[in-house]
Amino acid sequence: PLGIIIGTILNTINLSNSYYLMLGILLSLASGSFLFIAFFEIIPMALHESKHVCERFVKLIFISLGFALMAVLAIFT
Repeated sequence: PLGIIIGTILNTINLSNSYYLMLGILLSLASGSFLFIAFFEIIPMALHESKHVCERFVKLIFISLGFALMAVLAIFT
């Protein structure tokens, strides 16, 4: 709900330099939050569940491939 309010306020502001500054700050905070949760909560829990080293290695490879795929998509879109 708070994000909707902030987004609505930002959309009503003129497209000036301050708009792009606020947009950059908010997007940075959002993406940093997602990365923090992924790296410190989800990935360690997923790797800890694996009993064998091979399973952990396979999971780590697929996690890395997922991040690489998202990076490639971000570059070409």
